[in-house]
Amino acid sequence: MRQRVEAPAPSGDSPARDRRPRPVCAPEVPEPVRRRLLAGGTDPATVLLTTIVAVLFGIGGLAILLSGARPSGASPVFGVVAGDGGLLVALAAGLVAVRGAVSQRRERAAEVAGVLLGRRRLAALAAADPPATTLLAAAQQAIDAIRAGSDILDEPSLRRIEWAVATAAGDCGADPARHAALADEVRRLERWGATGPAPSGTGPSLAALSDELDRAGLAVTELRRLTGTERERTD
Repeated sequence: MRQRVEAPAPSGDSPARDRRPRPVCAPEVPEPVRRRLLAGGTDPATVLLTTIVAVLFGIGGLAILLSGARPSGASPVFGVVAGDGGLLVALAAGLVAVRGAVSQRRERAAEVAGVLLGRRRLAALAAADPPATTLLAAAQQAIDAIRAGSDILDEPSLRRIEWAVATAAGDCGADPARHAALADEVRRLERWGATGPAPSGTGPSLAALSDELDRAGLAVTELRRLTGTERERTD
């Protein structure tokens, strides 16, 4: 019988289960691209709504300008103002729709390339594996505590750690054993968030943990590859 693994409650006022994990970029993503990807794209419903508004106001504005229709007794200027106003609204809505569509396409391309755990994949992970999602949120809260409390900020290592944890959460596959292993790393991050990891020297460091998590991720990938190869040979 499978046992559900609950995420350890992080330090702070609100428990991790009240938080949603944020999108995560791979550490090798350049900073300008990272900022655009993590800024949060336009919601698909907003893109659809603005597209509809652009079409409706565009058609309405053109119809008024071309036909010259206006209410009885209205000034001829009314048609020009109403038509131009409709076209301006259509243009503004169209720009928002295009910008949102480009943002969504950029986010999806980054997800396909394997350098982004974006909103769509986080939503899918939350639906398929709630414990892993809770653990990821707890890890991100611990990372934020380390980032806020560290005198010597090792941002590259923190980004590598967050990406490694996010990748591990996505690879849990609702497996209790993987949940338990990820929970151990989250607890370690939380302890470091409370006490502060050693930035260098003989003590444990963020760089050492990020290297360790990277090696663990490579080992899991290699094991999956070998397991898949063996399965192909026996089929």
